[in-house]
Parts: sequence; structure tokens; C-alpha cells
Amino acid sequence: MKVIYFGAIHSSDSDFPLLKEYSRKGIDWLAYVPLTKYVHKAGLFNIEKLIPKSGLFKASAFSEMEPYADYIDLDKIIIINDYNTHQRLFSSRILWLKVFLHMIKQHADIFHACWPLSGHATILFHLPCKKVLTVHDPISHSNQQNAKSEKVRVKSFKSFDKLVLLSKPLLNDFFSHYNISKEKVIVNKMGEFDYLREIKQIPSNVAPKYILFFGYISPYKGLEYLCEAMNEVHKRYPDVKLVIAGGGNIYFNWEPFQNKDYIILRNHFIDLPELSGLLHDCEFSVCPYKDATQSGVVQTAFSMNVPMVVTNVGALPEVVKNDQNGLVVPPCNSKALAEAIIDLLANPQFVSAMRDNIKNVWQKQMAWEPIAQKYIKCYQSLLQS
Repeated sequence: MKVIYFGAIHSSDSDFPLLKEYSRKGIDWLAYVPLTKYVHKAGLFNIEKLIPKSGLFKASAFSEMEPYADYIDLDKIIIINDYNTHQRLFSSRILWLKVFLHMIKQHADIFHACWPLSGHATILFHLPCKKVLTVHDPISHSNQQNAKSEKVRVKSFKSFDKLVLLSKPLLNDFFSHYNISKEKVIVNKMGEFDYLREIKQIPSNVAPKYILFFGYISPYKGLEYLCEAMNEVHKRYPDVKLVIAGGGNIYFNWEPFQNKDYIILRNHFIDLPELSGLLHDCEFSVCPYKDATQSGVVQTAFSMNVPMVVTNVGALPEVVKNDQNGLVVPPCNSKALAEAIIDLLANPQFVSAMRDNIKNVWQKQMAWEPIAQKYIKCYQSLLQS
């Protein structure tokens, strides 16, 4: 069986472990990942500069990918280096035609995409093989809902032979919202991000104790409620800090918080060595989302044995079990966030027990072997149909 895996840098944290497991299972795969001048830092990618010409290059051609050379075969990951990024440019159209022809030459049985196809990538709808789409967001995030993106999603959902959701809570909403038959959908999950424990960490250099918010800053993530909660936490634990680590724009009024010495803002892309160090040194992490589907943030934290305080939205409470590996609170509620944070700070033995549960229960349940096997079974059923 030959699989073309069409990934994205944003999903590379879950794509790489899956592809590594495919190699263990003897699956013949070739992955493609688009990079543009505007999108080249996310997930496992921290590319400073694109190669100054458009084309297809092996990931091994980028020095920034060297840390993963022992983890995965970088020569089997093809970077779509879109140096002249623009939907209207003829050169971009030519590049995607080259991508299409390159994929055609692979004579693949399966085309597996991780995101709905849009722009010039829609040429890939015409690949002569069975098509599988992983749906990371069954329902669009509140700040991403618009007619154009919905049109893109609907076309992909109708055009792919099989859709894979990564959690059950939004399954019925997905069926009804997009009028999709249950027979077209399977449910799988994301496994642990084991590479986080293998890379060299950069020490956080934050003292003495801190809790961590990490990830790209976006309005649906509810960061303003966490900052408000820290005002109450500071009254009880004046030495505890909040570290906010991630790129993106501060979307709320930052002025009340900018001079608080117990709130530290690292407003830049956090690469894996820095993130691994921040997770290693923190007390626990907080995910105060206003809305969500599933979140790679939880997967990332748990892969480093870090308990989480999360809000009761989307699939977060499906993964974070209240009082077992974290705490679950109502969304958009700074008081509830503060109480949960204070509760964990007051009970370090409780946090330690949560870490043990993550290591001994969650990580064992998140092995990639059965996840990969479920995808392979999906591929096989399509090829037999």
C-alpha cells in the first residue's frame, strides 16, 4: 500500500509520530508539507527562511529540521516551498501543478489530507486514488467562521471518500451541521507527542514557581479570563507567576496587565526546545478556551506529564479527567479559573498524583500503534470497496 500524506506545519506535531508508526508497520508513505513566506513557523517547524525559489525539496534540505533526523526519515517529507506566495501569481499555479504531477508519479493507493483543500491545492481533488481527510475541527472555531471557509470545508467534506474525526463529543453536531452520513465518518484520536521528551530542552529561567499558558494567541482561547484570574491567585500566592508563551496578537486590553510582575509575556513563536523547557519547569498548565474542538495543547502538556486546568468546551473534558489528570471549570469564568489554580497550588501532592496518572494511564492509552492501525484499516476498507 502506498500512501500520500498531505500535511501542514500546524498539524506536524501529530503527523510526525503517526508517520513514524507507519514506517514501523511497513507502510510505504510520502508526505508533503506546504511552506510559504507567511507560514513557516508552527508545530515542529521553525524555518527561519524559505529556500529562495519555489519548488519541491526534501525536508533534509532545511537545516532547522536536523533535530528530527533520528526521529523520522526527513527524505520522505517533501516541502512545497512556495516562495512566491500569491493565489493570483502564475508561478504559484505552476508550483501546484508540479506538486500534482509529482504526486501522480507516486502511483499512490491513498491520498490522506489533514486539512480541507483550498486555493491552488484544490487541484489535488483530481488525484486518481481513494481520499481520506482528517477533520481536526468538526465545527469551526468562533473566530474562523465565515462563508468562504465554510464553502472550502463543505467541498472537501463532500469530495473525500472518508472523514476522520479525532473525538466523539462533536460527532452529532458535525453530522447535522454538514448533513453527512454516519457511514462516511470514523473516529480516531491523536496519540502522545513522544518527541518532546527526546529533544534538548532550553531551561525556562523563570523563578520560583509558575503556571503556563502556551500556544498561538487567538480570541477563542480566553486568555483574558486567565489574566483576570491571576489577580486573585496573586493575593494568595504572591510568588507564583503566569507565563504566557506564544505568538499572535493580544486581542484584549493588555494595559491592566502589562506592568504586573507576576504575568510574564513571551509573545513570539515558541520552538520545541523552549516549549519543552517551559513545560518541564512549570507547576501545571492552563487552557482557558471559550470554545474548542480537540486541542493539541492538551496532548503536548500530557506528553510532558504536565496536569492541566481546562474549560468545559468541546472535547477538552473528554481528555482531561476532572480530579484525575487535571481540573475542568466552566468557560469564560475567571473566578472558577482562580479557584482551580489556587486549589492545585495549595495541594502539591494532588498535582504529583495527577502527574503519575498521566504517565501511568494516559500515556499508555495514547500509543500510536493502535491509532495507526485504525487508519490502515480505514485505507484497506476503501481499497476493497
